[in-house]
Amino acid sequence: MENEAWLKEQLAQFATNETDFTDRCLYEAAQRLVAEQAKRIQQANDELDGRIWSPDKW
Repeated sequence: MENEAWLKEQLAQFATNETDFTDRCLYEAAQRLVAEQAKRIQQANDELDGRIWSPDKW
């Protein structure tokens, strides 16, 4: 989570300082990608936790 927050902060800073429209769009798309990856990682962790604690799998 720490790396994710740092990366989002860096990308936001790059996007606000960028004057070229295409580069700004690239940074904003990268921010959305990081958020989506974090969501999917959390979902995978939750699924794994759920499968470990499921009595059907014991």
